[in-house]
Amino acid sequence: MTSSEVEVTRPEKLLWPALGVTKRAYVDYLDAVADLMLPWLRARPLTLIRAPDGVPGRRYFQKAVSSYAPSWIPTVRIAAPSAGRDVDYVLCNDRRTLRWLGNQAALEFHPAPVRTDRLDRPDLLVVDIDPPEGRSTRPWRSLASCSKCSTTSASPPASRPRAARACTS
Repeated sequence: MTSSEVEVTRPEKLLWPALGVTKRAYVDYLDAVADLMLPWLRARPLTLIRAPDGVPGRRYFQKAVSSYAPSWIPTVRIAAPSAGRDVDYVLCNDRRTLRWLGNQAALEFHPAPVRTDRLDRPDLLVVDIDPPEGRSTRPWRSLASCSKCSTTSASPPASRPRAARACTS
């Protein structure tokens, strides 16, 4: 195993039993999409949703880095007044960290709207739209389109994400 690899513990554990997706397959998937995913995560404090027993099991939010995280996992300490303490957030800046988080059954990655070098200057807006199951997605698609166009007109051209620049509605 090279230094950039991460040992996958319990590789045959089913994270998505209904689909037959094992932890090994999930970590390999994260590795395959790392070049697309890392630019959105790099230098941003992460909140994770973890499901150690797979999708059917209990899920929870994790902000603070695990006490057992390897020393090579980068973190940033941010004051959390509501918690009355500082929180050490994980930074997923590289493929190795992404694979380690996958091995921890981190199934959702929620990057902060700020970067570590500009904690006081948000530069990312995420509109998280979760339509109710079993309902038409049409109104939600309209809402997403409206949100995209609103942010396009509100931002200077140089700062617009590629998807937002393509909006013509």
